[in-house]
Amino acid sequence: VYRFIPEMQWGLVLKMDTSEIFAPLRALLNQVLLIAIGVLFVTTLLAFPIARTLVNPIRELVNATRAVGNGNLAISVPVERRDEIGLLARSFRDMVHNVERHHQQLMAVNQMASDILGARPCDEALYDLVQAACQLTEAEGAAVILDDYDCQNGLQWLSAATASTERSGSVARVDGGTALFTMRSGNAQSVDLPALLFTKPMDSPEMLTTPIWGQDRQLGSLLLYKRPAPQEGQSLDRTIDAASPASSCGSPLSSSLSLSDKETLAALANYAAVVIENARLVMQLQQWNNQLEQRVAERTHELNAVNAQLTQLDEMKTEFIYNVSHELRNPITNLKLQSDLLRSNIDSPRRERYVTAIAKQVDIMAQLIGDMLDLLQLEKMSAQVTLSMVDLNGIARDVALKYSEHLHERPVRLGLDLADHPLIVAGEPVQLRRAVGHLMRNAINYTTGGTICIRTFLAGSRIYLQVQDTGIGIAEADLPHICQRFFRGTNVSQSTIPGAGLGLSLVREVAKLHQGELAVESKLNQGSTFCLWFPASKPVADRSAVAR
Repeated sequence: VYRFIPEMQWGLVLKMDTSEIFAPLRALLNQVLLIAIGVLFVTTLLAFPIARTLVNPIRELVNATRAVGNGNLAISVPVERRDEIGLLARSFRDMVHNVERHHQQLMAVNQMASDILGARPCDEALYDLVQAACQLTEAEGAAVILDDYDCQNGLQWLSAATASTERSGSVARVDGGTALFTMRSGNAQSVDLPALLFTKPMDSPEMLTTPIWGQDRQLGSLLLYKRPAPQEGQSLDRTIDAASPASSCGSPLSSSLSLSDKETLAALANYAAVVIENARLVMQLQQWNNQLEQRVAERTHELNAVNAQLTQLDEMKTEFIYNVSHELRNPITNLKLQSDLLRSNIDSPRRERYVTAIAKQVDIMAQLIGDMLDLLQLEKMSAQVTLSMVDLNGIARDVALKYSEHLHERPVRLGLDLADHPLIVAGEPVQLRRAVGHLMRNAINYTTGGTICIRTFLAGSRIYLQVQDTGIGIAEADLPHICQRFFRGTNVSQSTIPGAGLGLSLVREVAKLHQGELAVESKLNQGSTFCLWFPASKPVADRSAVAR
C-alpha cells in the first residue's frame, strides 16, 4: 500500500502477505467445517435408531400391503407401538382380518352356490345354509322360517336352539311373531328379544331378520341372533322384565350386529330363495312326472288293448282274404278252362272277340288272386322261411328268358347285363323269381317302345339287381306311394293297362324277407329304374349247391 506524506515530503509504502491477511478467515472456516462434520456425525449416529423405529415399520407395512395384494392373508405386522405407526399397524391388522373374513364368506357363499347347483334335498341345503350363517357372522344361532301355517308357536325353534351351548341352526315354520312381521314388512329388522322366550335365564339376544324373496312372492325369513356385546364399563348381567314387549321392530342395528352381518345375511337369503324355489320346482316336476307316467301307463294300456284288437282284426282279415282268394282260384281256373275250350271251337269273328275279352278278364282275375295269395303267403312265411344259396345271375337270366317271348310283337329290345362272376345271396329261389318277374312284367306293361335292361352287379357288401325301362315313367308325387297295396299311379290308373297295384308291394315284402330293400328312380315319360339289393353271401365252393 502506498501513501504520500506532504509534511515530510515522504512516501509510505506498506506491504503484507495474503496468507497473513486471510489467516483469520481460514481459521474460522476450519472451525465451521469441524462443527459441520461433528453435527453430521452426530446426526448419522442418531439417524440409525430413528430409521429403525420409524422407517422400518413403515417398510414392513408396505411389504405386508404388497403381500396382501398378492393374496397372502396370513401376513402379520407388529402392533405393540403406541404412536401413530402403531395405530396404522393395528388398522392394517383389522383390515387384513376383515379381508380374510370376507374371503371366507365368499368361499362359503361359493360353496353354498355349488351345493345349490348340485342335486341336494332342500332340508339338507337349508341346514347347511344356517350353519354357514352362524360361522360367517360368529352368531349364536340362525334359522330359516318358512311361510307356512303348520306350527302352533312360531318361535318354538328359538328356545330349543338357544338351550344348546353350541351354535346351532333350525328350519321351522311360523304363523306369527317377528318372522311374520318381517314377511309382511319386507325389510330387514333388528330385534331385541326378551328372556321369556328362553328355557334358562340369560340376556335377550339381538336378532337380525331378512326376508327371503321368491320370484312371485315372499317365501319366508332368514333369522340371525347374537348375544349383546358388552359396552365399556357395562356388565352383561341385567334383568329382563317378562312383561316387556315381545319385540321392538325397526330399531337400529346393535353393537353386536354389524353392517357386514346384514350384507352376509342378505346374500344367504338369496341363496335360500334359490334353494326353496328349486325344491318347489323339483316337487312340481316330480308331480308332473308322476302324472305323466300315470297317463302314459294308461295310454299304453289302452294302446296295447287297441293294438291287440287291431292285430286280431288284421289276422281275421288276412285269413278271410286268404280263404276267399283260395276259394276263388278254383272257379277262376274253371272259367279259364272253359274260355280256352270255347276259343278252340270258334265259328264266327264276333264270338271270337267275346271269347277273347272273357279270357283276358279271367287272366286278370287269376293274376289278382295269385298276387293276393302270394302276398299273404309272404306275411305268413316271414318267420319260418328256409334260405339257401342262390345265384342272382341265374334268377335274372331265367326271368329274362321267360318274358322275352312277350316282346316278339312289340318294338321293345331286351338287354341283359350280368356280372361276370356269380352273385350269391342267401334267399328263397321261388320268391326271388317271383319278385324279379313282377318287375319285369311291369316294365313290359308300361313300355310301348324302347329298351328294357336287366343288370346285376356287386358294390361293396351288397348285390344289386336293376330293371330299367324307357316306358311312361312315374309322377314324382306318386313315388312315395307306389309300394302301397292297391295303389296305382295317376297316369297308370287313367290308362287301359291292367293291374291291381299289388306287384310292387309283393316285391318289397320279398326284399324285406331277404334283409334287402327296393328303391326306385323315375321321371314321367322318361322311364323308370327299379333296384333290388341284398346282402352278399360268401361264395360256395360247390357250384351244385347253388340254387338256380
